[in-house]
Amino acid sequence: MLTGYNFFGFKVTLNSDQAELISLIDKNFSMFKDSSISQADLTISAYIDDFLIDKIPKGLVSIKQSINSVSYQKKTTRYNDYYGSAITELNYKKNNAKIWAKDLNRLHELTYLLIMSRQGKWCDKKGVHKVHAMGIKGTAKNLLLMLPMKGGKSTMFAKFLGETSFDLISDDSPVINSDGSVSNFNIRFGLENKPIYKSLLDKIDSKHIFTLQRDQFGEKILIDFKAFADRVSCPHKRSILVQGVRVNNDKIKIAKMNKFHMFKYVFVNMTIGVGLPMIIEYFIENNIKDHFGNFQIFCKRLMASVRLIKSSECYFAQMGHDIQKNFEALDKLAR
Repeated sequence: MLTGYNFFGFKVTLNSDQAELISLIDKNFSMFKDSSISQADLTISAYIDDFLIDKIPKGLVSIKQSINSVSYQKKTTRYNDYYGSAITELNYKKNNAKIWAKDLNRLHELTYLLIMSRQGKWCDKKGVHKVHAMGIKGTAKNLLLMLPMKGGKSTMFAKFLGETSFDLISDDSPVINSDGSVSNFNIRFGLENKPIYKSLLDKIDSKHIFTLQRDQFGEKILIDFKAFADRVSCPHKRSILVQGVRVNNDKIKIAKMNKFHMFKYVFVNMTIGVGLPMIIEYFIENNIKDHFGNFQIFCKRLMASVRLIKSSECYFAQMGHDIQKNFEALDKLAR
């Protein structure tokens, strides 16, 4: 089975004999699905296979090892061994990849991450960047809330989902263009498997809900963005940037922030991209030309970050334990 996606001009085709995998990846990227692709920028073949030992050529010396995988390289081909659970092969020159995994869940996770990493790099080169933030479209401006991983972005996004007066930009990674303007990045969004999300999930058609058992972070409930396709519209030209931090009380305090002070937070969340799905084993190609290209990406992100800050109102939010109070304060700011 074959399916395709178009991310701002970056075209991907996925081929697999696993119909359920095709269905899952289609739900991840339903707003970018394109069945008419004839020539792709990245072609992926994905398989379930118990026999992985012969997928990597013998005698290769590892170039990188992490808690996730061991990486090997032969000329322009990168091999990643996920400690016996999966193997990926990515040829940077031919722009094709193969993924073998022992189960559907791992195959789903790695296919998603590979697509996110490669389309992200291509987009960066074209001046289409992402910031690690939650984004919604308010009455006159966009609201972008930056919080660390596990800081509560998805919780706030879920609260805004309940307010039909707000359109949706992204739960985790809004697009920032080279001129500092904001665009939608409407891929599937995720919620932790917690009771606080039950009332929201009960309102969504079950055909749009699926799950992923992540290798490091456990189970996540995923929602196909098609469930909220009527809540997507072009973002405003100007934005409100909020850097949030946790405070050990039940209050929230929001104050204006100097744009120069905001720069250090946008630098982390966008220029460096901490928290974004830039999987190193797929992003870095380990040659001089690529290192120079990555420096150019850094510079482009830096300039886009400055332009985003310049065109935005900047705030610092001390957010307490009371989710409703946090939401009400951000809701007031966004209107």
